[in-house]
Amino acid sequence: MWYFTPYIFLSLAAVLLALGAMRLAWPYRQLLVAKVFLGMMFSTIWWSLCHALELSNATIAGKVLLSNIQYMSVVSVPLLWLLFALFYTDRAHLLPRSVIYSLILLQSGFLIGAWTNGWHRLMWPTVELTYTAGGLWVLTGPYGPLWYASVLSAYAMVFTGTVLMINQAIRSQSLYRAQAIGLVVGALLPWAASILFVTGLSPIPFVDLTPVAFALGGLAFTVAMQRYRALDLLPVAREMIVDQMPDAIIVLDMHDRIIDLNPAAQAILSLTIGALGHPLAHVAPRWLIEQVCDRYEGQFEVQHTGETGTTTYDLRCTTLRDRDSRPMGRIFVLRDITLFKQAAQALQEAKEAAEA
Repeated sequence: MWYFTPYIFLSLAAVLLALGAMRLAWPYRQLLVAKVFLGMMFSTIWWSLCHALELSNATIAGKVLLSNIQYMSVVSVPLLWLLFALFYTDRAHLLPRSVIYSLILLQSGFLIGAWTNGWHRLMWPTVELTYTAGGLWVLTGPYGPLWYASVLSAYAMVFTGTVLMINQAIRSQSLYRAQAIGLVVGALLPWAASILFVTGLSPIPFVDLTPVAFALGGLAFTVAMQRYRALDLLPVAREMIVDQMPDAIIVLDMHDRIIDLNPAAQAILSLTIGALGHPLAHVAPRWLIEQVCDRYEGQFEVQHTGETGTTTYDLRCTTLRDRDSRPMGRIFVLRDITLFKQAAQALQEAKEAAEA
């Protein structure tokens, strides 16, 4: 028996937001971290759809079946979040493959335990159908030891992944700190809602708001990817290489929006992290825009006259391509060669003086 309840719109909103996050992450699907993120968002969609159907069903058999189906996401999302955090923070080496396989087997065991609960009653000893004052038919009953074990396992993985992300946010340069904080917020919201539901402190009794929180979490992930380009370059590799380079590096996407710039570029162009996501023509100095407007490949010499005098730069333009050689944007590298030019000029003048 099916019936209508407006609570299903909350789960459907979660589906739409997760789809939006997947759309933004899809161009980076060749990255392993993006593949894990896409899997996590797909599991969120599955969870939300099944939850919407469960809310609309008014039979014990139907609700139990839909609960078992959505339990596939309940056991997979924590593991996917842990893997996402490990890859994002470049800590995958801390978890050997044997441990990952063991976690997969452990979560699979909990899933099988949910599906076979009718035989052993270790997950939910008894299940009853209750009609609430809010007009909902919900399943009620005590939790078994296997359920508590599954919750402990899930929270342990989520806690570990969240600690990794918080640690990364603390260690990150200011350019990527906002990105990491956005991802941490996206991770904390669903599990805060889950804890409230498990402890009976949920603002809507008998309704698991975890899918709703996943909608907000998906929104946080979306903002982090769209505004701070979370999957363009992983921060750990970037900090080790790009941030320490004395040359200025500016990365643009196909729409000439700035998706990355290192501290040297910020200093030379007088920009801040607020320039991320904005078109180069709107935030960069005019002398640079004129030099890179239509250049995709090549090496050029650029001069800029400022308050401190004339500075000469070696400008290298490179087309950014994906693994299929399709253009994804442009990379500009500016190297200050003023001293080199001055030394070359002095050498030339000395040579001419000697010849004279």
